[in-house]
Amino acid sequence: MAPGPIQLLDPASLAAMRTPVSIVLGDEDKDVPPATNGLIAAKAIPGATLLRLPGVGHTAFVADCTYAGRATFPQWCTFKVPQAATHRQSIPAAQAFFSRPLAKAPWQRIDRIFLPKSPVFGQHRAAPHGVH
Repeated sequence: MAPGPIQLLDPASLAAMRTPVSIVLGDEDKDVPPATNGLIAAKAIPGATLLRLPGVGHTAFVADCTYAGRATFPQWCTFKVPQAATHRQSIPAAQAFFSRPLAKAPWQRIDRIFLPKSPVFGQHRAAPHGVH
């Protein structure tokens, strides 16, 4: 999610990668701009997949903001696209990505993805069971 700072990496090292890579980024990420980070990586890494979310910024991927979080850090908790919409796209994409290489190891199967609960961000919504 929102990879950066890609421009610090040797382009040859990106081209040499053979590990599966899936990049999810928000088109309006001001902290890690796609043009100088995620889009470069997506083009340079062989077989990398890319999910671009229009109108999404850098912090939209984290758990839902609590009231305290919105009051204390409005710059991190104000979104053009509702977080729920971002989560509905990014969580199943991550589950599908991780399920493919891990499918041969049932003990590693991912049914839910959570971020830890914090005072700023509440509990992250998980995709329903069975979404891979």
